[in-house]
Amino acid sequence: MRSRPGCVRLPGSTGGGCIVGYDLRCIVDFDLRSEGFYCEPVSFAERSKFRRPERPRRMVAALVFGVAMILVLGACGVNLGVDGARADWSTIDGQNGRKALVVSPEDHDPDLADKKLPLVVNLHGLNGTAEEMATMAEWPEAVVDHNLLMVFPEGVEKSWNAGGCCGEAETSGTDDVVFLDAVIKQMVSEYQADPEQVYMTGYSNGGMMTYRYNCERPDQLVGAASYAGTDYSDCTPDATVPFFQISGSEDTIVPPLGGQSAVPDVGNVPSVPSSIEGVAGGAGCQGETGEEDTGVVHVVADDCRDDVTVQYDLVNGLDHHYPTTASFPTYVAVWHIVDFWGLSNRPSAESS
Repeated sequence: MRSRPGCVRLPGSTGGGCIVGYDLRCIVDFDLRSEGFYCEPVSFAERSKFRRPERPRRMVAALVFGVAMILVLGACGVNLGVDGARADWSTIDGQNGRKALVVSPEDHDPDLADKKLPLVVNLHGLNGTAEEMATMAEWPEAVVDHNLLMVFPEGVEKSWNAGGCCGEAETSGTDDVVFLDAVIKQMVSEYQADPEQVYMTGYSNGGMMTYRYNCERPDQLVGAASYAGTDYSDCTPDATVPFFQISGSEDTIVPPLGGQSAVPDVGNVPSVPSSIEGVAGGAGCQGETGEEDTGVVHVVADDCRDDVTVQYDLVNGLDHHYPTTASFPTYVAVWHIVDFWGLSNRPSAESS
């Protein structure tokens, strides 16, 4: 749901800004269960019950208005610090109050049916959050530069049930495949995401979840990418989907060659080469070609069905941290993933 009933749009606004009301003829209510802000119209007589007679009326009005605006500003959006990008929380229908952070070009109007955008579903790592994932790398910049819609869903207790890992989501048997189905459906119906251009990527536990979703929903995605993930699911891949795996040679949390993780909750890690080989086999690939270029080993599967590309990049000297322009400028994961999917050729939000 993009907003609660009673949230009043700012005059002339195509964005998601909302205000309580023009003359405070409502009782402010902040719904903690859905973290939604809304107001209910009431009569003058009812409003008078909420006024303290010992205080001047204007002072009360000013106080209520100030508190209301603070609540509204916190409830309606998130400032990612990137010009041209807008971020709003969305409560996913039928998913027990679970949320996702939606990042879009500032001028994207979800009410215009002819303005559909490619959708990237971006999954945080274990013990991470949607907002942290949205700010740790250049994903908001990619939204603006390449005119994309991006959604950062929130895992259960900061985790995803990737099949054999991790955290509370795996322990409780959460069906995150169904949850992600609901996220994509809502992005299509409410934000004009293009159902024919849905991509998924994830970091660590989010990358593991990307493997599982790609395998269990082979017709839903047109591209997938995992950073520091591997395949924990017991699903046998059969998807003809371009898939990109990036790993760091110094990663001890999800070691590329598998084995015991430095994080006890992650346990024994399936090897990354075996995981990507499973994806390649599901896509009907025959053989592989490898080369090294400036500290990166690129392994590309050959002769895949429908000419899809399955690729594995092993980055020398990189650990489990997400590589950004600030942390690892020689290999910026966001730009490599966007290029792999062929989305870097799209017009920017400013020029569209």
